[in-house]
Amino acid sequence: MFYGTPPSDGLDRIKAPVYGFYGGNDARVTATVDPTKEKMKAAGKKYDAVVYEGAGHGFMRGGEDPTAQTPSHPADIKARDEAWKVLRAEIK
Repeated sequence: MFYGTPPSDGLDRIKAPVYGFYGGNDARVTATVDPTKEKMKAAGKKYDAVVYEGAGHGFMRGGEDPTAQTPSHPADIKARDEAWKVLRAEIK
């Protein structure tokens, strides 16, 4: 899961592990991470979340657009690279 807020209900229907990758400069979304960890734990579900400090909302596409007029923020690039490493390791 990237960027978005978790569902407010229906956690009992989740069948797979959930990995969350969030930008630390995305306060609206990151405010939901700790409460979601608690709810997922109570529901017996796996939820691993990482908040990348300094990264913003949409950090995964930062630096990926070859038509971008301005370079990506370094924190977004670092967060994107680290999130890809974690995601790729988990899907092997």
